[in-house]
Amino acid sequence: MWIGLLAGLSVFLLAYGALITWGMMRQQHQQVAERVATLSTVEAKKRRLQQHMLGPNGFQASFTERVILPVAVALFKRIKVYIPLGGQMDWVQEHLTYAGYKKSSLVPAFLGIQCLSVLVIGGSFYLQAALLGKTLISLPALFFGSIGAVFGYLLPMMVLNAKVGARQGLIQKSLPDFLELLVICVEAGLSMDGAILKIIQHQTPTPNTLPWREELMRYLGDIEFGMNRKQAMLLLGERTGVEDVKTFVNALIMAYEMGASVAQTLRVQCDTLRNKRLQRAEEKAQKIPVKMVPPIYIFLFPAIFVSIFGPLGMILIQNIGGLIGKGL
Repeated sequence: MWIGLLAGLSVFLLAYGALITWGMMRQQHQQVAERVATLSTVEAKKRRLQQHMLGPNGFQASFTERVILPVAVALFKRIKVYIPLGGQMDWVQEHLTYAGYKKSSLVPAFLGIQCLSVLVIGGSFYLQAALLGKTLISLPALFFGSIGAVFGYLLPMMVLNAKVGARQGLIQKSLPDFLELLVICVEAGLSMDGAILKIIQHQTPTPNTLPWREELMRYLGDIEFGMNRKQAMLLLGERTGVEDVKTFVNALIMAYEMGASVAQTLRVQCDTLRNKRLQRAEEKAQKIPVKMVPPIYIFLFPAIFVSIFGPLGMILIQNIGGLIGKGL
């Protein structure tokens, strides 16, 4: 009898242990599968975001990416020891961010392009002056080579500043219309992030609204990947470098922290930005007469002088010529 009980108890314990082991292994496999599925979902969302922001041809390497940028980076790495950079790298990083470039690795590429521009343009000016002077080493050749080097140094910075100004101008123009739509969506009951997503989904992208749309996509991407709203908003203001965006972001952060009405804050910001846009338009209109003065003096006044004083001058010359002929 005892032998039968022991045998039954042993069989029960073995079966119970096997079931517990099988359940633990199944739970571990399920946890691993859930973790892999979560990571796959995050990576898929990240890829969709990148493809949406970069466009269908965003991952196709162009000639610039395959040839020019690696050469520029290699050149900068070789000569950066001999260049007094100072705060140049911080300035380049800041303006590249303002221009919409997202990769931090583009800073050495830009500085390398700047070095290439100095060598190419400075060398071209020097060789042309040397060929015209028919001497390889001369003071005019060195002078024009120095001018070309300075121009080559400033040219990439001027191009980058132009891109930054154009992009910030488009963002500044897009912000008031976006705030009007955002106020309507928030007053209708949507959350701010939901309203931003709704506007992005239903608004037709245009070249004028594309920079601001990209920044909003990056903001939503930061929120989706776990960043808190305040930090994502501050990054949005820092990336654009537009004062109106920074003011809008600070007002929203203050409204969230103080518990004020977000819809009312957005309405006040919308009215303020609309008035600012009207004031900027009036300011540009008042500058038009001043800007028209140089073209008038250069192109219009000479033609007026020729048309008025030309016939008088011809008559005067004829009369003087007749008097001189009679005197002779």
